[in-house]
Amino acid sequence: MKRIIWNVFLTLFLVLVSIFGLGPSLFADGTNTERMYTLIIVAILYLLLIAGFYFVNRKKPK
Repeated sequence: MKRIIWNVFLTLFLVLVSIFGLGPSLFADGTNTERMYTLIIVAILYLLLIAGFYFVNRKKPK
């Protein structure tokens, strides 16, 4: 049950990062430097979320 709750939470967070992170980095009217900083932060958040999925769903040794 814990795994399902964590998966729902991580999926929801991934969707929110996609909507509110990629949107501003792709469609912002700021400078290129500003967009790159946002894109780097979004990429780091994606890596953290993917690592979270990995640790939640990995098989535990018996």
